[in-house]
Amino acid sequence: MNTVIHFNDFELILPPPNRRSVRAVNVNQSGKLTVNLCLYESLSCKEVQFYISKDKRTLLLCEQGTPNYREASASYRLPKNGTIHNCEFTRDYIRKGLTLPVRYEMYWNEQEQLWMGICTGFPPLPSVKELAQKLPPKLGKARAVI
Repeated sequence: MNTVIHFNDFELILPPPNRRSVRAVNVNQSGKLTVNLCLYESLSCKEVQFYISKDKRTLLLCEQGTPNYREASASYRLPKNGTIHNCEFTRDYIRKGLTLPVRYEMYWNEQEQLWMGICTGFPPLPSVKELAQKLPPKLGKARAVI
């Protein structure tokens, strides 16, 4: 069968981006914040500060020497593996009813001179009713209906 193929009628299917080429910060249940290798290598300084939005959906990373970097006592020195431990930080996720692990895909914000990350795959916040259903019933009393 001799069919003439017109490639203008076709679209090339591109492979998905390699996860290793995406700059990211991962947060897990055991209290670890990990700056992945791609982001780590992009940092000009390994002395950094993290800021998190109240709803935990946006993460900021400021490097020492940039305009938004504050006092050094509130900073982290990133080790070569890019992992720091902060159990209190991850407990705050759990207190808010959020699940871990989470991943923040980071990009450089030129205007603010900092790294900004948006949480990907963040589960929706549970409703008050859903949270109430997870609580164990009090002994001898019926569960309140919300």
